Amino acid sequence: MGGTRSEIDNTPNRKIADYFFQPQIGYAFRDNRVMGLLLLYRTNNDNGTAMPYNIRQYAAGIFYRAYLTLPKSFFLFGQGQALYKYSKEDYDIGPPRSRIWTFNDYTASLHPGVGYAVKKRFHLELAVNELVSFTYGTSRKLDVEPGRTTEQKATTWTLQSDIHPKGGLIFAFRFLLGK
Repeated sequence: MGGTRSEIDNTPNRKIADYFFQPQIGYAFRDNRVMGLLLLYRTNNDNGTAMPYNIRQYAAGIFYRAYLTLPKSFFLFGQGQALYKYSKEDYDIGPPRSRIWTFNDYTASLHPGVGYAVKKRFHLELAVNELVSFTYGTSRKLDVEPGRTTEQKATTWTLQSDIHPKGGLIFAFRFLLGK
């Protein structure tokens, strides 16, 4: 079982609040193989801009992870996952106008990492966010103002990699339960 939590500090001129939580629970069916479920919840608010916004994301999926043991309690791992994510973004464009954007994404991704077993049942990990991912998504944007609503729909296909020197890394911890 493990998870990720992050926050963005507020700056003097903005009020940014970001919360991200992604728990995972899996079943080890061999010494070096795990399958399991993952969930995701994220909220992001910024009230200090000309267009304040509120973003909510929910996701659920499955993962498969393989480990390669290294000397001195280190290990390498690779994880593949399939995920469904729903997002809703609300923007205050200025009274009395607003924008509501919804997204439905289906993603398959791979990411590698390295870990260290601090104790038999507690591990620290460093991973690349997405070595490669493929996403199919749909979106719907509504611009609402008195007497008029405009709707736009879109479908996207994305193949990407999130490897760059200024980010894209995940620091995580895992608690191993069981025998």
